[in-house]
Amino acid sequence: MAIALWSIDMGDSEKEQLISGQGVWKRSRWFDFKKEPNNLYNLNSFKHSGLANKKTVAIQGGGKDLTVELATTKTKKQNQPGKLKHKSVMNKEFYRMAKAVSNQVGENHYRPDLKNAKTC
Repeated sequence: MAIALWSIDMGDSEKEQLISGQGVWKRSRWFDFKKEPNNLYNLNSFKHSGLANKKTVAIQGGGKDLTVELATTKTKKQNQPGKLKHKSVMNKEFYRMAKAVSNQVGENHYRPDLKNAKTC
């Protein structure tokens, strides 16, 4: 997800660092990217962590077809890993999927701080 944010003016070595999960220097600031589940920004912070927060959101591509899988974490099933996530598959046009994700994440007060990360 974070690769799209910084891929505008990067060299090949910086792109390889992003893909491998390493950090990169950008405008005299170090960005440390992590590969943990449910971390939409891939940033190393408590706010964006998918492991430390009770409410998490994951957006993944469906594969060959143009589907998107939205997975949210249930807050009441934290000790039952099999029942922890609620997954929904969306098979719509892009703008309708973006609106549905925006409604699910931001307007339902699930994680309004992640509302802007959905289309990166």
